[in-house]
Amino acid sequence: MSKPVPNTAVRASALGPAEWFKSSASTEVNQCVTIAHIGHLTAVRDSKDDDGPAFTFGPNAWRAFLAHVN
Repeated sequence: MSKPVPNTAVRASALGPAEWFKSSASTEVNQCVTIAHIGHLTAVRDSKDDDGPAFTFGPNAWRAFLAHVN
């Protein structure tokens, strides 16, 4: 496992063991993302591709993202 770097994309499996989850507001239609908290980073991936690219965000970038989508 390599150390995750903020604001990059890596295969989800490269992030090591993580507890991925999606919003309780998500439906079963597979049009959502899952997130995992890995250390101080938040990783985001497509729920349809468990080992696809996962984008990592540092705390400030994640807060800014949430402020714009809420």
